[in-house]
Amino acid sequence: MRNQRGSVIVFSLILGSVIMTLATYLLYSSTLDNKIMNTSIKKVQASYSAEDKINLCFGDKKYFDDDLIPRLKHYIKYKRFSNHINKNKIVLDKKDLETWDSLNILDLEIFRENGILKGSIKANSCYQNVNKTAIAVFNVINPIYNVSSPIISSSKIDDSEFFNDFSDLTLSDFENKAEIIEVKNYDMVNLYVTDKSTNKVKIEFYRYGQDKPSQIKYLTKNEMFLVIKNDDVNNCSLSIFQEGNELDKMLMGIIYVQGDLNFYDNINFNGIIGVDGGKLNVYSEAKPKINGLLILNECKEEDSIEEKITLTKDRFFLEYYGIFLPNFIKPEIYVIKQ
Repeated sequence: MRNQRGSVIVFSLILGSVIMTLATYLLYSSTLDNKIMNTSIKKVQASYSAEDKINLCFGDKKYFDDDLIPRLKHYIKYKRFSNHINKNKIVLDKKDLETWDSLNILDLEIFRENGILKGSIKANSCYQNVNKTAIAVFNVINPIYNVSSPIISSSKIDDSEFFNDFSDLTLSDFENKAEIIEVKNYDMVNLYVTDKSTNKVKIEFYRYGQDKPSQIKYLTKNEMFLVIKNDDVNNCSLSIFQEGNELDKMLMGIIYVQGDLNFYDNINFNGIIGVDGGKLNVYSEAKPKINGLLILNECKEEDSIEEKITLTKDRFFLEYYGIFLPNFIKPEIYVIKQ
């Protein structure tokens, strides 16, 4: 009988130990699951917060239009972030963040991948001691400018939005670097590249069949930003001549004309030329050269252009002058990585 009682006591102790161990395990497992769940929630919250900062940078005008775009333009022009006190750091207003998140600095980087200019923005977030980082990668330049051809033509590219904007072209100054000449209500403009040290370029403006120009403008350098628009009735033609030294026949910048563009000499042009609704004519014996990009919208006889002009898509001149075009800089995020 005593042996049976002893066995019961031993069994009870063993059973009690098993129950206590099982209870402790269940309690530990429950606590661990709760910690894992809380940590996961914190990670998700921190991840969302980091992504929200990137979306804020791209979605809020004061960060996108007033901060990010000017920095990208400056980098393209000078190959460095030197125009801002914070260099490549984008500082968000803390009132735009969650009350618990004080990490308001984003890192901006620019790089090339397969020749295409791209950027990345890195944002950090901390929620209850859990840190997460989000990195957004984006294309810097409007994809239509990444085509391999030196010609963008409405007859070959189906993008009505782009060419509608092109027909209403307005150049945007950048850091007061450009003297933009906008011309309207003239039917003929003559441009002369000279060999003079002070007046590198002479521009004559003619109105409706006049023998003498209504206006003459001189430029002190051979860089120009010239926009010639018609009067909604008649197109305006632009004719380019070379005067003086045969070796001094280079032009740079942006030329846009709603009408015909006529080359009377083999000018070398570095930059972007747009011909809208007209025809490109060459009357010189040697071919003019365009190093950069030629944009054509509803142009006549464009199939023969490459026989008349030597065209080279020069990435440097395209980007250097493209920053003055509307929607040339068009950052679009295509992936966000954690």
